[in-house]
Amino acid sequence: MVKFSIMTALDPNAPVTDVVDVAKATEEAGFDTLWLWDSWASKDVNIGLALAAQHTRTLKLATGVSPTPLRHSALLVNSIATVDDISDGRAILGIGCGGQATVGRLGVRKARIAEFRSEMQLIRFLLAGGQVDEDGKLYQIESVSRPVPVYTAVWGPRMQTVSGELADGVIIMGPEQPAVFADKMARVRAGASDAGRNPDEVKLVLQVTGAYADDPTPFIDKYKSLAIHHMQRLGYEKEYPKEFAPLFDRVRQHVENIAMPEGKSPGTELIPDEFVKHAMMVGTEEECVERMRSLIAIEPDEIVFSIGYATVADIEKFANLVRKSVAA
Repeated sequence: MVKFSIMTALDPNAPVTDVVDVAKATEEAGFDTLWLWDSWASKDVNIGLALAAQHTRTLKLATGVSPTPLRHSALLVNSIATVDDISDGRAILGIGCGGQATVGRLGVRKARIAEFRSEMQLIRFLLAGGQVDEDGKLYQIESVSRPVPVYTAVWGPRMQTVSGELADGVIIMGPEQPAVFADKMARVRAGASDAGRNPDEVKLVLQVTGAYADDPTPFIDKYKSLAIHHMQRLGYEKEYPKEFAPLFDRVRQHVENIAMPEGKSPGTELIPDEFVKHAMMVGTEEECVERMRSLIAIEPDEIVFSIGYATVADIEKFANLVRKSVAA
């Protein structure tokens, strides 16, 4: 049975304690996991998870996701082990190689695949209680009490393969269409199988940016900056219909700054509504229920709704969408 979760960010202009009400609502609505962004553009993820842990009982709590180029593996492991302690074993460590907006704006390049594989192996080793000998200096993360599950966020094929090899779970991103997601799920499973693992042991999570209303125009306009952010990822144009190819060229010619996933961005006037509705699950309630059912049909383990700076009202709205999507 597919599980459903919430992914959100801690609003940098609001009290960090707002996460308490969001976490409570997420648990009460029956969602499986609360994923919090780990970004310099929002408030500290581990403080948010710690607050959420103190006010929930069953909700899993995860970083969604921590970019390895910005945090040493030992610090990542120590932080998530501390959250795991506070939550009585409900923590998940989500990691990624670093997107343009999360690391590029800080003058740091994203991790190459070989570097990311090495970091993943080190993180898994430390979470298993391993002791590292680095240049003759030994260290071990004493706060670790169990091997916290490690999930990766992936877009492209090489990350899908390495995640199948090493991760406990994989958050799959991309244009939110069933055929695209199904191809990526198959590549993760193939990576697991080639590494001698049971593919069924790797949890597959579809990340869905969603919003719905009788008139979805405000949401469509809101997510045009995220659309630009997606289009600035080089090499993934073939995941979209051919008619959008000229649009990719126009955006890359006219928008120099790296677009942030949330907030305003130059160039949004270039983005047609149709592109947003294709790339994300944005539309009327009926349209989103139809998209949800098509995603449930490809049988992921989990669907996580990424909804920016979530409010309690947002949580209730998506709980309603889940109910209607799974109804017979």
